[in-house]
Amino acid sequence: MTMARDAGDVVGFDRLRPGDFAAFRAQAHGDLRARLELLATEPDAGDDTWVYRRSGVIRGIGALSLYQPWHWMLWSFPGALNLADWKRIIRFTRLRIENTFRDPAVLRISATARCDVRGAADLLERLGFTVEGLMQCYGPGGDAHWLYAITRAPHVNAMGG
Repeated sequence: MTMARDAGDVVGFDRLRPGDFAAFRAQAHGDLRARLELLATEPDAGDDTWVYRRSGVIRGIGALSLYQPWHWMLWSFPGALNLADWKRIIRFTRLRIENTFRDPAVLRISATARCDVRGAADLLERLGFTVEGLMQCYGPGGDAHWLYAITRAPHVNAMGG
């Protein structure tokens, strides 16, 4: 995908390889580790997956996962990041979203943000997502999530409005 040098560190993105998810989960701490433990398996190999590394250490993982031919889902688990890392991840994720919408069959990309995770909703809004609603008892722990989406066309509800 992309790699660069930043103050002597090699930073960049590449595809999630077998074992990357388990390695990232093992190095995670606190709430991030708890959320990663809830995921039983690694992402599907058919998904558009990526890993962000700094000097060989995984700093974050993400993917656009096929839900339906017209609907993809974005998920991301950032680790310990500095401001430059965040900027790279936002820029890279925007490019992945744009690439996904190149397929004319894709109508929406959705994502959720846990209500109790500061900054999660802000990140999605920076990526161009719009909040669609609140989902109560969505997560395995019964936590609430905001549902976000980017759609190809303006939303039309079932009542024609």
